[in-house]
Amino acid sequence: MYLSRLILNLRSRQVRAELANPYEMHRTIMKGFPDGIRDTDRVLYRLETRPQQPYLTVLVQSRSLPDFQSLHETGYLCQPAETKSFDLRLEVGQAYTFRLVANPTRKIQDPNNENGKRVGIYKEEEQLGWLQVGHRARRSPLDGAYGRGRAPGCRRSGTPCCPLGGAALGRQL
Repeated sequence: MYLSRLILNLRSRQVRAELANPYEMHRTIMKGFPDGIRDTDRVLYRLETRPQQPYLTVLVQSRSLPDFQSLHETGYLCQPAETKSFDLRLEVGQAYTFRLVANPTRKIQDPNNENGKRVGIYKEEEQLGWLQVGHRARRSPLDGAYGRGRAPGCRRSGTPCCPLGGAALGRQL
């Protein structure tokens, strides 16, 4: 596994635009990987915001070695990306803490589409159920999760909690 740290250049128009559009940021991050990587590798990323730091960091986890040099050359990054390899070994009985910002969805039947239609899951208890079903399907060691606050930009009214209907979850394993 590889963990990369990307320090974003906040003077870049592209960076500022993508902070409001996670889909486009994901597309940009995927430029650090060869074409077709989605078929063989899962790339996870998280935007780190810390009030005490004058910059924003993106952490990228992947099974393949990334090459973010082009992002630095185009001014997207303040400095070359830092990448290190690590061996992830999850074992029963060990304690881990994680944060997850996800876009929980479910598929419903749609007469206009044989594959169905994806719709967002907005109620917190349903989001937690979505996480439980997903971990069982992957046989992960997650034994439960709890909602813990909201992802940046979330609202507490009856509207979706995030622009993409995402959920911020935390759990200690």
